[in-house]
Amino acid sequence: MANEKKVNGTESAAVTEQAAGEERRLIVEREEFTSKDGRKMWGYAVHGKVRGRETQVDFSAYDAGGYEVLDMVFGMKPTAELEMHEEAMSDGDTGEVRKYTVYSVSNVDEDGDKLTCRVKPTRDSDKSILAYLLKKLNRKANADKAEVSA
Repeated sequence: MANEKKVNGTESAAVTEQAAGEERRLIVEREEFTSKDGRKMWGYAVHGKVRGRETQVDFSAYDAGGYEVLDMVFGMKPTAELEMHEEAMSDGDTGEVRKYTVYSVSNVDEDGDKLTCRVKPTRDSDKSILAYLLKKLNRKANADKAEVSA
């Protein structure tokens, strides 16, 4: 999918938005692109810089039905907050516990109700870039907190 993309949307380098008094959060942007066969489609990505180079982490719907829900989430606003949390699953036979990260995007509608859709990084390399961006974001947030308290 990433090989098919020719992004027509904005090339924002903003990785985070920050509301008053809130922590920084990763923001996923929806961008229109044209596939190899000429169809207009949507792509979902977090943009950032890695060692001075513009980069992006591509996301796709967790399952085929998720694209309809993603349209609803991004129909409210062209950006959505990326939420992540850890979950664990145990193998019934061996009792082995495996931890994994769950990714989702969400927006709040005009009534204040939150709509969430599960997503996944498109490629393994996207997970690496995301981990790097998160590390840099957390380091900057901790430095900002230390600066404010000093």
